[in-house]
Amino acid sequence: TPSFKGRIEKNFKLWKQDGSEGSLAEMEGQVYVIAPVLFSKPDGWKNTRGVLERLAKRYADRKDSHILCLTVDPEGEPPEKLAVYAKELGAELPQWWLGATREESVHKFLKNTLKMGTIPHKKDGEWAYDCTLVVIDRARHIRKGTVRTDKRARMDAPFNFEAAAKWDLDHPTEGDPNRVSRDLENLLVDVIDHVLAAPVTKK
Repeated sequence: TPSFKGRIEKNFKLWKQDGSEGSLAEMEGQVYVIAPVLFSKPDGWKNTRGVLERLAKRYADRKDSHILCLTVDPEGEPPEKLAVYAKELGAELPQWWLGATREESVHKFLKNTLKMGTIPHKKDGEWAYDCTLVVIDRARHIRKGTVRTDKRARMDAPFNFEAAAKWDLDHPTEGDPNRVSRDLENLLVDVIDHVLAAPVTKK
């Protein structure tokens, strides 16, 4: 059972890739994955992108499943640029949102609401940020996968696919070089399937 790691209590407004204004309130009672990204640096989230593309295909027929890629650099990646990135990704509304809002707002949201490990900041002129995926359930709860460490304990398994790919590279498994990345993606799908199976509840 995926763990609970807080809840989105306040509405969060943004601009989407088509230039329209949107908000998380539109996805009330639905399930979505939030992915902080820097579109202009695709190599920094290339493994995450592959996962998102597979999620988009897997849940293409579900109207209650969405993806939100939220830029950590809204000043450098305004809605008009998001439209270009959306075309490159094949990200189409209403399933796959590309979102931007004020820099201060998005950084506070990532820090205070989603509890990201690294808050977006400039380091040597380049953006550093946490690209961990976050699953939001029908009741706006933040859900994370857990793995068993022994017979009694469980621990969170952050959906950071860039870190997973690095682990696979640094600790190769003979005959199965992508084991950690694959297992983490399977866990993500399990969490999404679990929360999609839950009924829509009243506020």
